[in-house]
Amino acid sequence: MLKEVGFKRIITVFFVVGTVIGFLIFSGMIKVGDSAKTAKGKVVIWGTIPYNIIHPYIEKIWTKDVEVVYSVKDKNTYERDLVDALAAGNGPDLFIMSHEEIIRNADKAFVIPYTSLPKEGFLTTYVKEADIFLTKSGILAIPFFTDPLVLYYNKQLIASSYLVSYPKTWKEFVTFSQKITKHDEYGTIEIAGAAMGTYNNVTHAKDIISTLFLQNGNSIVGDDQVSGKKKSILTLTEENSEAAKNALLFYSSFQDKGNSHYSWNASLEDSRNQFASGDLGLLFDRASQLEYMAKRNPNLSFGIAVVPQIEGTSTKKVFGEMYGVVISKHTKNLKAAILVASRLTGKDIVKGFVDSFHVAPVRLDLLTSIPEDANKSVIYKSAIIADAWFDPDAKNTDSVFRNIVRSINAKSIEVHQAINKLNADIQSILDTTVNKTVNKTGK
Repeated sequence: MLKEVGFKRIITVFFVVGTVIGFLIFSGMIKVGDSAKTAKGKVVIWGTIPYNIIHPYIEKIWTKDVEVVYSVKDKNTYERDLVDALAAGNGPDLFIMSHEEIIRNADKAFVIPYTSLPKEGFLTTYVKEADIFLTKSGILAIPFFTDPLVLYYNKQLIASSYLVSYPKTWKEFVTFSQKITKHDEYGTIEIAGAAMGTYNNVTHAKDIISTLFLQNGNSIVGDDQVSGKKKSILTLTEENSEAAKNALLFYSSFQDKGNSHYSWNASLEDSRNQFASGDLGLLFDRASQLEYMAKRNPNLSFGIAVVPQIEGTSTKKVFGEMYGVVISKHTKNLKAAILVASRLTGKDIVKGFVDSFHVAPVRLDLLTSIPEDANKSVIYKSAIIADAWFDPDAKNTDSVFRNIVRSINAKSIEVHQAINKLNADIQSILDTTVNKTVNKTGK
């Protein structure tokens, strides 16, 4: 993929703000010419990234005329705080959010028109996952980084099971899980091979299921070419339905005592805690948890790897949480906001930031050279194959996924019925959220 994009990284961008402002947006620490001279004042950025991690990079984008202030927000109240602040007229000029949050708050974004930032340039600058920020009329956010799902593996448990390395395919994953899992004389799981199958005690359960859907060729949500609205495509075709069925059956099998995959159940501790305590062999978690895991248990010998893929497939995918920098449509200083947004997402800033935060760049020019460091290599490779689906209400879709998994596990519903219900529930969420405002946002 990287060889095909041609590496044209410098795109001249024109914004009409009374007069035309010209500046280069994708060349790293950009030289903005006249726009830098005319941009003045203070730019306020909101986000949930810890202050100590992002502040050194915020300092680098200051100019003698533009002051940049970063404010850390509580993730639990971030969106509510943003709505209240914008309503009161004192909201931020820029806000950093995950792709799901940005989709929900599209009405607050200054949509960058394609006449200013050509779509072709965007596509050759960023990984495929960044396409989620594209609308009919323009770009919702400038891609910043992605936090992909990765496989954490306990080296000691793997070695003690006479296994080597880590699983690279789901077939190998099953083998590893089976050999690592240990039961007592009553059949109680003492050492869990893999945390899969349940929902409440599996960290990022929806991300894991989403990964399985995406790897099986089901992108969950698509576009209705006639109405321009979003639609659930889990059951659009027989192939889609079969892909969803295979994904859910595989996921559920790890909690089924009658299945050879059995390695996990609802009575066990939260999977992240179970792994940190040394009693879980294979854990799926975000790349950004790397430092936390190392500090949580300094005696834990673990590594990370790219999430297993379907054996024999040429298409590799993993779910990633994409973050973007949004220019508020309510900013009172658009010139300076544009300048700061372009610098913050520029090559030089992003290069240092992603390594500090244990996440991955989404710029192709930063992904062409994979780091030699083992952990960074995994994170960068995961970014290249990262993908996501159009989720307009993460809280409600999480509830929908939870109920479906519980129903399948309780055998109160057949898998094909569960898929139909999941499809209908996602469609209902789409119709009560983004499809209501499709004409306003152009999404």
